[in-house]
Amino acid sequence: MPPRRTSGSRNPVRLAGSDDSDEPNVFPRAEDRLPGRRRGRCSSAGAADSGVTGDSRARTRRSRTRSFSNRSARSTVRAPGRGWLTRRRRYGRRPASPPTRGTAGRRVHSAGIQRSSRKQWVNDSVKSVRHLPGSTTRQGVPLDGNATTTHRNVALLSVATTMAPRVTTSDEIDARLAPALKRLRLPTGLLQRVAGVYERRNWDSEQDFDGAAIEAGRRALAEAGIRPDQIGLIINTSVTRKHLEPSVAVRLHHGLGLPSSAINFDIANACLGFVNGMTLAAQLIDAGQIKYAMIIDGEDADEIQVNTIERLKREGMSRTDFMSEFASLTLGSGAAAAILGPADAHPQGHRLLGGITRAATQFNELCVGSVDGMFTDAKALLKGGMELVVSAWKEAKRDWNWGKMDRYITHQVSSVHTNGLVKAVGLDKTRVPTTFGTLGNVGPASIPITLAQEAPTLKQGDRVLLMGVGSGINTAMLEIAW
Repeated sequence: MPPRRTSGSRNPVRLAGSDDSDEPNVFPRAEDRLPGRRRGRCSSAGAADSGVTGDSRARTRRSRTRSFSNRSARSTVRAPGRGWLTRRRRYGRRPASPPTRGTAGRRVHSAGIQRSSRKQWVNDSVKSVRHLPGSTTRQGVPLDGNATTTHRNVALLSVATTMAPRVTTSDEIDARLAPALKRLRLPTGLLQRVAGVYERRNWDSEQDFDGAAIEAGRRALAEAGIRPDQIGLIINTSVTRKHLEPSVAVRLHHGLGLPSSAINFDIANACLGFVNGMTLAAQLIDAGQIKYAMIIDGEDADEIQVNTIERLKREGMSRTDFMSEFASLTLGSGAAAAILGPADAHPQGHRLLGGITRAATQFNELCVGSVDGMFTDAKALLKGGMELVVSAWKEAKRDWNWGKMDRYITHQVSSVHTNGLVKAVGLDKTRVPTTFGTLGNVGPASIPITLAQEAPTLKQGDRVLLMGVGSGINTAMLEIAW
């Protein structure tokens, strides 16, 4: 075998203390490479056998050690996008800094470079980086992509609802808006023809949304066969709230008699909150942090509708103002609750398989709700929402086979949104049940209410996909094996 050569030297470097084998010791031992550090002096007998005196052998060893220490061993490394770079390793000294490029493009050795700069040099050397969904490019431009979640051992044990008793028809709202419609020269029946909403429900004066949510939670516990003291987490997803703090969840926690060990908080993500809550609770169950979770929601649209109607009747309101608040007239009231638990302990449950989420937050001003009302750019919101859902659907095809589900439980906004979604994604309309016609848009509660109404028609083995959209805009899809 030919002797090994070090990069940058014409002849192999043979160190003191190495044997005469074909493979020389290129890298010195500590005692050989540091000047002044020597092993024990050779005995006179050893020197006599080698034909070299002890003093001359020591001088030779010191000379070779100094020569190697002063000479830099060079090694070449491949830096993607930068070609072959030479990096120096100095033995017996503090490691040298990585090379940098000068303004003229030549390699310059920067002895005073700091550690943070070394890291930057390594990062800049890498030309191609695999970006995960949610990351950004070097220019700070967000990259598109879905966030995918899978669940291993989570089942939906029950879903229950509380329906508001008082029915308010769209004809009644038209009658209350008659002066405004006449002044603005708008026809009656817009809610029916444009939105497909004929009725919505509201609570009686003696009932409120959180009381209705507590009732739905108790019914869900009974259907699941779970005691209140077994619940380890309750997530409230209501858009409706009586005050900014404390959370709505604390009232529901107390009203349901849950244990002090049960975690409780609100998730506020517009109409997408319930699906987000299910996903988060499922992750905690899979992680073994909790055993049972309740996701709960109660909505009250009565006050916002009364305020909207009174505002639209004012003399100064224009057609643009009317249409920006039109969506508020489609809202309805209701409550729902669902229980999640470990699938292996409940084989009769409906397994949560997983799903995706995707954001398009550049549309965060298209639908804004406040204590004064909800103001919507309906046309732009529809367009942005459809684009978001379609892009999420197309990318999800790589991981999920959602083309032929038995049911698609979509967010209940209006006939325009539902028909647009069916056409854009290519769904079978007969498998897309709707409730907005008689219940209106019940916000985050619309998906669990629709699922609860559809449950009697589902059989074991059916595949169900929850498809939520929330203003902002966000979308989430969650598959359930019934």
